[in-house]
Amino acid sequence: MRLSHWRRSSLICTAKKGWFRFDVPEVRLTAIDAPEALLGRQSLSYDAANHVVIGLTERKVSRYLQTGWPWALDVRTMEWSELKPPGPAPVGQSTGRWNTLWYDRAHNVHLLVNFVRRDREELYDGGVTETWAYRYRQTTRGKDGS
Repeated sequence: MRLSHWRRSSLICTAKKGWFRFDVPEVRLTAIDAPEALLGRQSLSYDAANHVVIGLTERKVSRYLQTGWPWALDVRTMEWSELKPPGPAPVGQSTGRWNTLWYDRAHNVHLLVNFVRRDREELYDGGVTETWAYRYRQTTRGKDGS
């Protein structure tokens, strides 16, 4: 698939039917296979430097602890791969709330926000937030700047 097709497309996940590529000009949905861990997940960002979509899932660490875990969809091959962050991923009782994900193109980094609600006092104060910055990979820009 040519990358120009993705410039006019959106990636959609439904809770029951799975993943689809929506071609906007042609108003057409195409099903995309995805691992079970990604079903129902909708926290996504597109990494323009590497031409991948990053999705976020939860991973249980223990009975009470979990972490967010990144996956990548290569838009050229349409294949998902589980990623292995080089550093520690955030772990806690409320890390399943890592559900805001966006891409900072200037720094080639995905930014995640966790809305933490640990106790009643923090809940009434609006809670606290944590951030996690994740880089898919370092890139070098070509002569054309892309």
